[in-house]
Amino acid sequence: MGVGRHLRDDPEQHPLPPVAHQVLAADGVVRFPAMGEELPRSAVAIRAGALPLGTLWAIEPQEGIGAEAERQLLDAARFAAPHLLRALNLPEAERRMRRDALRAVLHRSGPPADGAADLLGLRPGTEFCLAAFAPAATGGADPALLTQAEWVLARHCGAHRAAATVAATADAVYALLPATVRRSLGEGARAAVSRPYTDLGRSAALRREADGILRATAHGGAGRPAATASDVRHRILLDRLGDEFERDAWLRLPEVGALLAHDHAQGTDYANTAIARLDATGDTASAAARLKLHPNTLRHRLRRIRELFHLDLDDPDVRLAAWLELRHAVPADGSLRRPAPAPAPHGRPGPSW
Repeated sequence: MGVGRHLRDDPEQHPLPPVAHQVLAADGVVRFPAMGEELPRSAVAIRAGALPLGTLWAIEPQEGIGAEAERQLLDAARFAAPHLLRALNLPEAERRMRRDALRAVLHRSGPPADGAADLLGLRPGTEFCLAAFAPAATGGADPALLTQAEWVLARHCGAHRAAATVAATADAVYALLPATVRRSLGEGARAAVSRPYTDLGRSAALRREADGILRATAHGGAGRPAATASDVRHRILLDRLGDEFERDAWLRLPEVGALLAHDHAQGTDYANTAIARLDATGDTASAAARLKLHPNTLRHRLRRIRELFHLDLDDPDVRLAAWLELRHAVPADGSLRRPAPAPAPHGRPGPSW
């Protein structure tokens, strides 16, 4: 097995052999039959992202090579890439290679965990964490803004944290760090930092944690310190429970669905009335003060909720289930997240408006 390194500043002065062009243009292993005194060979390109670094060759045994040998040849080319980059002193190319490796990890594609760890410069047992950055405003990220954020963060890490790797996706910018970092950010950005991990094979959990923290801070305001799971674990749990309502609509209480549909259609405010009462754990005076209502007005609304929707807020299990669904449907600003029509409870007529 041998490595051929072909980096030319001027292709006209240093033309590559045709076989090298063939290998560098291919995505996988290229096979060459025996020719004259030359034995059959296999070759694969060594790349850092889209940058070609060279080629890796192996002489085939008489019986040829199988799929497993081809996979090992591809893995060897991946392992060789960072070493060639260091030997050629190409820091920008190495940064691109590591960025592509991190993107593959985040999307659970690319080389196995140990191969990805080698590409990212993570030694066995080394603790690392994932930091995630997203715009303060929710509702879709601007790709140009994320690209700019990736560039700024990569330059900062290059100057202060050379071991970090930065990569942007469609929704956020991620930085794989050798240790946790916690600092205030400028306005217009949110940040999340995962717990320390030592196994890149847990990349799905790593990204799920960072994304969960970002989601939990969506309404927390910009310019705050980077959040960790311990800061917003309760909010992550509520978001996950809310996801269950989206996946399996039959889990929703029909009584709550009818209440939300009534608010949306009639402009009433029964949802916030119920939330205030539940948040106050039954303290009518506190709930009324929060809504700026007289306590008797609040009591009247609560009676109407029971009469119209048969929602028994005196039952502790119903209270918990109703509160979870209402908190998911009604954001912190009190506005309905979306219309939530639902069938009336089985065997009961729907409320008569």
